[in-house]
Amino acid sequence: MRAHVQFGIDEEKNKEAVAILKELENIDDECDSINVDFVKISDPGVAPAFKLTTLPALVYFRRTVPIRYDGDLMDEEGVLRWVTGTKEQDVDVIEEVDVATLEKMLEDDASVVVYFCKLLASYRIFGTGRRSN
Repeated sequence: MRAHVQFGIDEEKNKEAVAILKELENIDDECDSINVDFVKISDPGVAPAFKLTTLPALVYFRRTVPIRYDGDLMDEEGVLRWVTGTKEQDVDVIEEVDVATLEKMLEDDASVVVYFCKLLASYRIFGTGRRSN
């Protein structure tokens, strides 16, 4: 599954943000090669939904959980190390999702494998060999 890094800016009011965007474009191909998409959001009204109090901001989304970059956004090599390191921390697990999340994934991704199962009400008490219901 591809990871997503979101960059929020207000381009018209912030020349610094435009300069940062140009730096980030220098590492876009490297990020793409490790299945990390860069996207840009220039609507500052979106920032509060992700608890971003200042813009510009760079956010990596791991399974819908936002992780904010706190380094120098003009340091493209530092950003690339952060993205790569954050991506490497992703653990391959089968995610449990609700219906709304599944519908969104099916809209966004070309291929999604879904394991449908009943939740089991019992569990094994480790170390005892006993089972509880």
